[in-house]
Amino acid sequence: MKKFFVPTELMTNQSNRLGAMLVLMTSLLVVMLIMVSFTVDVAWMELAKTDLRAASDAAAKAGTEALSRTQNQQKAIEAAIHVASQNKVAGRSLVLRSNDIEIGNSTMNPDGSWSFQNGKTPFTSVRVMPKLDGTSGNPPVGLFFGKLVGTEIFTPKEIATAAQFEQDIVLCLDRSHSMCFDRSGNDWDYPPLVASRILVKNLRSDSDKHLASSPHPALSRWSSLSNAISTFMQTLKQLETTPQIGLVTWGSQITSSNYEGNLTKRTFAAVTRNRELTTDYTKITGDVTSLGNDIMLGGTNMSSGLTEAIAVLTAKNIRPMTQKVIILMSDGQWNQGGDPLTTAQTAKNSGIIIHTISFLEGTDQGTMKQIATLTGGTHYFASSEDELKEAFRRLALSLPVVLIE
Repeated sequence: MKKFFVPTELMTNQSNRLGAMLVLMTSLLVVMLIMVSFTVDVAWMELAKTDLRAASDAAAKAGTEALSRTQNQQKAIEAAIHVASQNKVAGRSLVLRSNDIEIGNSTMNPDGSWSFQNGKTPFTSVRVMPKLDGTSGNPPVGLFFGKLVGTEIFTPKEIATAAQFEQDIVLCLDRSHSMCFDRSGNDWDYPPLVASRILVKNLRSDSDKHLASSPHPALSRWSSLSNAISTFMQTLKQLETTPQIGLVTWGSQITSSNYEGNLTKRTFAAVTRNRELTTDYTKITGDVTSLGNDIMLGGTNMSSGLTEAIAVLTAKNIRPMTQKVIILMSDGQWNQGGDPLTTAQTAKNSGIIIHTISFLEGTDQGTMKQIATLTGGTHYFASSEDELKEAFRRLALSLPVVLIE
């Protein structure tokens, strides 16, 4: 067997190369570890900042709502502190102290921005200024790998200001035939017929009698809506602010060529402007009640309702400095007219916020959520009359309060 001789110089070079690679790999591992730790800590810092912003916004809005409702500075401060404590930042409840809260007045500038003046009356705004630096009850945010980069803590701070101001609001309510159904959430399930509410006589089938009847006064979807609107108006009356309210109702166009129109000898426009903007809330409540005494026919042309509500809020005589709001309520899915998301974009372009309320299962919550999100509004889902009342009550309390900073 032959033996091969390996020069000593070659063995030394190979050993040196191996040693150099080990040093390089070790250096790269250290760099990768620092990069990973930096990424983890940055994500943790961003989460803490997001939590702090959300908690600050909630506290400012709660304080302003309490200020509007009670006209008491101390109660406003207490409300802001309480709501802050219900929100966690970096895993801990946020602590607000009295000196982290300012109460003053906010005014809108010609360019649409806002100016806040602490202590100025009349009080319309609450500003909260939490910080996580160990000086106000909130410890700094600890970093997982801070020692590797020389920074072990993160000390974010935030400012959030909410204000109450005048608003013009249009109730945009679905009055399609499904509002005559019962509250089971099933299509074509009706409450028991009430003979005195059948407005077209000499009809043979129960289905025709239901079509020709006004909604049941206590068991229909419309009756639930009517009760919820009463709750909404009563809640508004308890507040110091008195927004102007208008009413638009919509379904779909009914002519004599439609089955329902031919049966009942009635025609309906797709949308009706039932009430111009007013501060006489009894008129709005009365309008909704009166609608429940008539036949309701047609499908769901949601876009027509939104278009009319936008027209109310963009008329020449509308107050220029008010916040414009639409409250869109439906129990179904749009099946006639244009895409309501396109109309919602028009509302957004006009500076109008749309809050949406979906009533019962079967509602197209996806579209309703998109409309609210697109325009900066809030979506509510109600699976019962009580939840529908609560949705309108919560809206009434939150409407006068808007974040401005």
